[in-house]
Amino acid sequence: MNFFKSFTSIKLPEKNILISLLEEVLTVLSSENEVYRPKTKDGNLGGMLIFNDELPTILVPDLHARYNFLQKLFSYKNLFDKKKSVYELMQENKIRVICVGDGLHSEKRGKDRWLKAYEEYLNGNILNKYIKKEMAEGLSLMSLVMKTKCQLPKNFHFLKGNHENILNETSNGNFSFFKFASEGEMVFDFMVNYYDIKTIELYSEFESSLPLFVKGKNFLSSHAEPAFFMTENQLINSMKDGNIIQSLTWTKNGDVEGLPAVEMLESMLPNFPKALYFAGHRPVYQNYELRENGRFVQFHNPNKMNFVYIDNNRDFNFETDIISLD
Repeated sequence: MNFFKSFTSIKLPEKNILISLLEEVLTVLSSENEVYRPKTKDGNLGGMLIFNDELPTILVPDLHARYNFLQKLFSYKNLFDKKKSVYELMQENKIRVICVGDGLHSEKRGKDRWLKAYEEYLNGNILNKYIKKEMAEGLSLMSLVMKTKCQLPKNFHFLKGNHENILNETSNGNFSFFKFASEGEMVFDFMVNYYDIKTIELYSEFESSLPLFVKGKNFLSSHAEPAFFMTENQLINSMKDGNIIQSLTWTKNGDVEGLPAVEMLESMLPNFPKALYFAGHRPVYQNYELRENGRFVQFHNPNKMNFVYIDNNRDFNFETDIISLD
């Protein structure tokens, strides 16, 4: 595919290229079609995607700097048309791809690298070789995400996850991030020192422009399990609502009020009693785990390259519709 000619290796993007790409994707996001991304009551960008058509959907779990995951997915040719790749099917308006968020931070996969980068960081070496390798993976992935969004805006979407917080802020539903090292702080300092303030501010604006929630014909999806019940109106007007942002990006297993995913399915998709709510965020160690009476599906296995395939014309099959690229 000619599209991949500029994405043939994992490397840190040049500043001018990254800034240009961020400006382009911000223009695309700000002008999303109101048919599938309704605006808020004030006419601003809404937080909810709504798709009522028959287009099949691929849901992609947390990517966490796995550039090869997305590249393999785009090249995959074993769906309903075995002659066409997923990217070609998107080009022909025959399929939709939605990533549920978390682009940066390799997490456990890069634990040893994070620890080495942290040691260098504490010694004052902010732009050490370990963090450069980490950020090359993450920014290569996100450059591919942004470019795809610009190329195919109505058929490719990326939701905000809890790791979409380049400023490492604790406000408006975001929380600073620390797991194996001071990942959030280290990424912020890297971006400021390797690029500049303008670049990180543009990247933060990109993150803040990402939708939070998807309603399909027979499914719902967000990055994390909703902590409480939300209406469509609340979700459309959620972009600056810290409680909703936190709920849809940070919720831990069991940290919910009642059965919010089930209640939202019954409220938004009353004619589909077998509809499911899909999310990533919390890792699973098989292909999936079920919560909320079997209607909330977690499908982020960080050790696999699995995706969910949703056919709007039949019930979801857990044995065949969670597909591995490994």
